[in-house]
Amino acid sequence: VPDWEGELIDAIVDTERHDWRHRRDELPDVRAGLADEERTVVISAEAFSAGTARPPKVDTYTIAERLAELFPEASVVFAVREQVDILESSFLQRLEPINVPNPRRRFSNFTVRAKFGGDVQTEFENWLDELLLLSPNTSRALDYYDYARLLDIYESFFDDVTVLAFERLRGDPDGY
Repeated sequence: VPDWEGELIDAIVDTERHDWRHRRDELPDVRAGLADEERTVVISAEAFSAGTARPPKVDTYTIAERLAELFPEASVVFAVREQVDILESSFLQRLEPINVPNPRRRFSNFTVRAKFGGDVQTEFENWLDELLLLSPNTSRALDYYDYARLLDIYESFFDDVTVLAFERLRGDPDGY
């Protein structure tokens, strides 16, 4: 990971709108360095598709706009995951502190009861309700899982946008 990548990603996703121009001008001139590269450079961050929930709460549209401003000729590649699968995964990340013998194993009702005192279905429903209630605009709480909306945003800024299925990567990494 190049030294400048973390600084660049932070500037794109964590800068308030009124500070962006100033912060952008202070970034190292990564475009000049990338132009000299003889290989494909990948800059990746989950926030590029999700926006940020923490202050300053930079939305996906603004992030895509900033990326296009910095890299107007870039190709954009999305690896998308089936929405039900990613919702389940997001929920299960809450359970990570539980020490289980095989971390790839699905979490059982026992491990959920040990942590939360409830069953998986009830806790998932509570988590989803909390996600929707905590969003200032409930209709936007699940925007992260709306790939058509995300694709529309990025296609409005970039000419070359490709969508790949995460499940294909998992099933055939060499053919991906």
